[in-house]
Amino acid sequence: MQITKFSVATTENVKKGDNWEKETEWHNVVTFNKQAQFVADFLDKGSKVYIEGRIKTSSWEDDNGQKKYKTEVIGNTVKSLDKKQTEENKSGNVPF
Repeated sequence: MQITKFSVATTENVKKGDNWEKETEWHNVVTFNKQAQFVADFLDKGSKVYIEGRIKTSSWEDDNGQKKYKTEVIGNTVKSLDKKQTEENKSGNVPF
């Protein structure tokens, strides 16, 4: 089973007082099997992507007994939004 883990940034403009500011949030993404192969073969740092999937939150206790949480997007569908990628592979994705 192939697995890829990577981060995706989403940015939006938010009005703060009289000014508009960009806010960026980072999301951890995990893909499996054919989607993982697509990510490994065709996506690079900075690639624009469309991801469809589900959210999964895991929890555990660290060595000090504190509860820790990790939230990930399980990517069921990953599509490249980069022009070069879509020209090379018209579908731009590999479904499960």
